[in-house]
Amino acid sequence: MGSSRKKLGWAEVLGYIIGGLMLLPAVLNSSLGAPLYQVAGLAAGGLITIAGSLTFLGNRRVLPLGISRDGDSVVCRYIPWFEMNAYTMFVFVPIVGISAVAAGSMPGKPGWLRFFGLLILGLVLLAGYFVVQMWRRCLVTFGRSSVTVRLPAHGSAITEILRPRVLSIASADAEVGAAFAPATVTQVALTYQSADQSSDTRTVLIGPPAGKTALQVSVAPTAVYNALLAWKDADPNDPRLMDRIEAILRGKEPASV
Repeated sequence: MGSSRKKLGWAEVLGYIIGGLMLLPAVLNSSLGAPLYQVAGLAAGGLITIAGSLTFLGNRRVLPLGISRDGDSVVCRYIPWFEMNAYTMFVFVPIVGISAVAAGSMPGKPGWLRFFGLLILGLVLLAGYFVVQMWRRCLVTFGRSSVTVRLPAHGSAITEILRPRVLSIASADAEVGAAFAPATVTQVALTYQSADQSSDTRTVLIGPPAGKTALQVSVAPTAVYNALLAWKDADPNDPRLMDRIEAILRGKEPASV
């Protein structure tokens, strides 16, 4: 899922510079025959900084899109191995943790490095638990007459939203991140009537979380927004409808067509 990125911020550029400088000691230590754990830890630290800048403050980089077909439906899912954030957390960060444990276990090295490495690995395992939960729960399914969603919150049930119950589809920007370098992310708000003849309305947020729990899928929120608008206004009997929805989600067809 992505966010609006109008220009490179100073913090992002600084991250690239720092990450690049952190890679230089790894190259130097490797040429001097330093232990593998030391070289790997330094290199991973630099790569984490660069990758963190690529995904700075919620600006997720989606690699392959998490879109598939299930019969006559189009399914959007959260797929962690389709996103740069996952590689940062589950490849580069564990290398730093393992390197710290190895360094702390060597004679003459401070013992706190071992505990620091174990702490990092523990946080990786915790993050893995939440990522698995998101992978299992986060989905948006486009059908001819309904949209099906399942929120990431524990215990959430699959909710089918019929086209006549959709009240509004809106896209809005929200600020996330630290005050010194905030980032703007895009969220899609789908508001619907919860049941026939009911005044109860609910809203599903799709996009990176910004103060509220949001459903995340490995598709840019702007593409989801355009697809929802096209789906809402379309003829459900159009034989090309689902092909068009998939093309919009993949960025291959404008929503106005």
